[in-house]
Amino acid sequence: MQIPNPQPAPKCSHCAGKTKVHENLCPSHLLALQKVWDERLANAGFEDIEQREDGNLKSWASSHFASPSSHNPTAFQAKEEYYRLAGQFLYDYTFASPLERAIWKYHSEGVSVYKIPQLLKKKGVKVPKRSRIHQIIQKLANEMTTKLK
Repeated sequence: MQIPNPQPAPKCSHCAGKTKVHENLCPSHLLALQKVWDERLANAGFEDIEQREDGNLKSWASSHFASPSSHNPTAFQAKEEYYRLAGQFLYDYTFASPLERAIWKYHSEGVSVYKIPQLLKKKGVKVPKRSRIHQIIQKLANEMTTKLK
């Protein structure tokens, strides 16, 4: 009886020396490829909700799911109506500055006050403090509701 020769471990298709761990890549080439794609996705605005190391979620809590209003149909409809009106206000209102309009545009799309500065910075806009952004949103929201009355 002949004993079959054991098959050699598959080798990396890039370096042809190290044993592959995923498809055709060794650990170092797999990590390099992941880094390239993580960078491309981040530059495109993608934010991964999972940790790279273990695949667990980065955050286990979400104000959306924790908020009682997210399960209340009336509150949900009110929020939906507010953002519908905010979107209409974006096109009907004459803003004092392009910055004001950009801030309101992001707000009307549901972007948080914490995320708006990051988006403005990516567009090359001089970014005011978060508190100033909040003031602008409050001022415009008041103007929007006044116009509705």
